[in-house]
Amino acid sequence: MPLVAQHILERNDQTEQLTHLFRVTPKAFIQAACLIQGLFGVHLYKYVEITRGLNLRQVSFHQSGTAQGSAPDGVLHFGKCTKFGHWIPLLVMRKAKELVSAGRLAYAKKMLHLRTKTRNMFHQSISAFGQYPRHTLRSGDGRHSLSLVPGHGACLLELRLHGVSLLDAYQSPASMESNDWGKNIVLFPFPNRLKAGRYAWLGREYQFPINDKGTGNALHGFGWNMPMAVERLELSEHEGSITCIHHHDGALAWYPFPFSFSITFSLSGNGDFSMTMRFQNTGTDILPAGVGWHPYFRLGTSLSEVYLQLPGCRMVGIDEHMIPNGDLLPDARFSNLKPIGDTVLDNCFLLDSGQDTAILEGPAGRLRYRQENGQGKFPFLQVFTPPHRNSIALEPMSCNIDAYNNGMGLWTLAPGAIGTASIQLSLEPGSVS
Repeated sequence: MPLVAQHILERNDQTEQLTHLFRVTPKAFIQAACLIQGLFGVHLYKYVEITRGLNLRQVSFHQSGTAQGSAPDGVLHFGKCTKFGHWIPLLVMRKAKELVSAGRLAYAKKMLHLRTKTRNMFHQSISAFGQYPRHTLRSGDGRHSLSLVPGHGACLLELRLHGVSLLDAYQSPASMESNDWGKNIVLFPFPNRLKAGRYAWLGREYQFPINDKGTGNALHGFGWNMPMAVERLELSEHEGSITCIHHHDGALAWYPFPFSFSITFSLSGNGDFSMTMRFQNTGTDILPAGVGWHPYFRLGTSLSEVYLQLPGCRMVGIDEHMIPNGDLLPDARFSNLKPIGDTVLDNCFLLDSGQDTAILEGPAGRLRYRQENGQGKFPFLQVFTPPHRNSIALEPMSCNIDAYNNGMGLWTLAPGAIGTASIQLSLEPGSVS
């Protein structure tokens, strides 16, 4: 069988040794690529064209070491066949035994070192979630993991840090599709509410559909269920990350502006989590934009067990339709860590300069939540306690409620311009009060 990996690897001593040791068949190509990516940082993720006979047809390398290609119907991509957690260590062990038998002890030691590295690597697996592929990243020791559905707005279904499940998430495809409470969804091209769904831009009037009947507003844009593609996957001993992307062609009458939106979820071997959003204007006119995320955190069975501390901030005053009335009000209710108790929250806050960290504490541990603050980042935070009161939403937002009309925090992106913002989470497990 041909050494398929030989055709796709950058030429260096390490990869040359590897391809001579593992005679990779076309069917095993994806698994080998993932191994090489993890061991040597050669990021082979993206798409690779494969013919019906599974012969490699086209891969082009760029200076970054990323293989890129087109993605026609029937294409295979590296993320679809990464169940190599058992296959690789067994293969390495078998080769090591052969080397020992042949008296090549130094080389056998190298092989056993590779076996240890593959065991400690982050892994990806794919399973079914109804009609959707569910992608899971997991650390080598199994303590940190996340699961998401790229095909339905990159909705996050699970986040575990230090073995602790942190999210109030959808348990079935039906509940995810119905968008009950907007659990862990992405928000674009605007977060929160748009007054009566109307805005004006560059001399024209636009009308979003009204999907918040209680207030008569448009809510959270349209990104929550948009199909996304996995654009990039990175797996190593120290980190696992996955990036999903959606391309909008401007075909919607209420938002006729082409753009691309991507979101990256990352886990470190130390149990740190980050989420980064990227919004790029791919059209020819300036466009308005805002982004946000809607995660629900659960650190106990009820909010009565949970403590909250917010960063220095001012509360956005709202009218009866939950639209800003122009006031920014002092609010010190949670300036120090205190029980949430029976407090009802559905409020937007403008973070003070230099303030970026909230704390949630409960029986599951202390969660430190940090959002990138400042102009063009995530200066707004919506805090929401749902009626069931077993979780709390901390929602980073790049702009204010109704930003298309009041302009507060609104991204105005020229053609080709990019807006980015991120959050980070870390957990100290166990009750720490």
